[in-house]
Amino acid sequence: MGVESFAVRVSPERAQPGSKKHKTVSLPEELIQEEILPRLPITSLVRFKLVCKSWRCLFSDPRFVKQHNNYQNPDDNDCLVVHKSNHIAILSRYGEKFVLRSYGYRLIGSANGLVCIRSGEVLSIWNPATRQSMEFHLPPLGYGCLKRVGFGFDHVSNDYKVAICYNSLEFLRVFYAVYSCRSGTWTYHEFDHHDYEIIISKFEDSFTPTTMVKDSPYWTCSTIVSSRKDKINLSLVALKFDATSNEFKLLPDFSSDFSCEKTFKVLNMKGLLSFMAYELCPVRKLEVYSLDEENGCGGGVWSKMYCFGPFEEFRRFRLLQQGFKNGDEIVIYDNAEIYRYNHKMGTFECIPSTAPRFILDCFTHTPSLVSLQGMTSIYSKNQTPPVGQHSTTPLRLIDSLRDHLPF
Repeated sequence: MGVESFAVRVSPERAQPGSKKHKTVSLPEELIQEEILPRLPITSLVRFKLVCKSWRCLFSDPRFVKQHNNYQNPDDNDCLVVHKSNHIAILSRYGEKFVLRSYGYRLIGSANGLVCIRSGEVLSIWNPATRQSMEFHLPPLGYGCLKRVGFGFDHVSNDYKVAICYNSLEFLRVFYAVYSCRSGTWTYHEFDHHDYEIIISKFEDSFTPTTMVKDSPYWTCSTIVSSRKDKINLSLVALKFDATSNEFKLLPDFSSDFSCEKTFKVLNMKGLLSFMAYELCPVRKLEVYSLDEENGCGGGVWSKMYCFGPFEEFRRFRLLQQGFKNGDEIVIYDNAEIYRYNHKMGTFECIPSTAPRFILDCFTHTPSLVSLQGMTSIYSKNQTPPVGQHSTTPLRLIDSLRDHLPF
């Protein structure tokens, strides 16, 4: 019996000799819902939503979604969502699973299978697995200037949030606003003077988050400590948005002697906030550090996880991107190709990809059945959603974003 069959045909024990009658015996509904359905892949459950209303409601139940995630093979669902120059793709270790053509929008982040996209004044929360999305607008900023946008998950209130940070040219102060997907409203906050002075003292190295760890966005910031003709010393730090407290927090500085011959980046490695420093000359080694006992602003210590190298093909590490959550592979972009490097094996393996382009953003991604109130199909009414992989352009999602482009 296949995993998608939920009834068996058996002959009754007291059937008359020569009789061809059979009795259809259905499996108990409790067994189906508790033991069979949670073990099926997401692609099957998306199709089974059309079986009956009770199953459709079941697949949206948070308890079932959590149970389904626990039953799935972590390696099979350990993916990345990447924004290349012309499309957004879901990547596994072995290939590209889905491509969404880009029309000028940016990837903001990914949490629990949900992906946040921004296009002009419109933000979209999209689930590539269930093929649903919801859209909302940025709040009026007046004469303000948008500085950064992040996406996170509040584990306490079970709420997904989008945070924006902006300068007010009218009041000469720095504000931030937080959107709650549960309530559908924005709340407004102002940095106090002390936090404002600390944050503006750091260079903003990225508009979108550099990485996401445990469903929280992090930005890489740096400031020049000293500078000489042949060397620049930097103080590096990660800025975090805590969705539970609705606060931006600066984590402990990672201070080191970084010359012009070093490349560095804050990444997610094996589910840990990690800092990578690659020395181009002369030893060509890659050092990986993680933040221990991170408990908010001013807490925690950076500790070295490992160091490996030297490498002959060292230039690939100029474009470090991300690490898979459940492994030791580091994802690298080089010459229009995407590689994963396994430091234990010392090997490079190319990830097959269609139309590779320069990678702009990259986050860890775990497909899930998570659905939010207000989400609808990414396909328009006159479209038939494809079976299996996405092969039809999601017109409703693209149109809702493209209609609000700033050009």
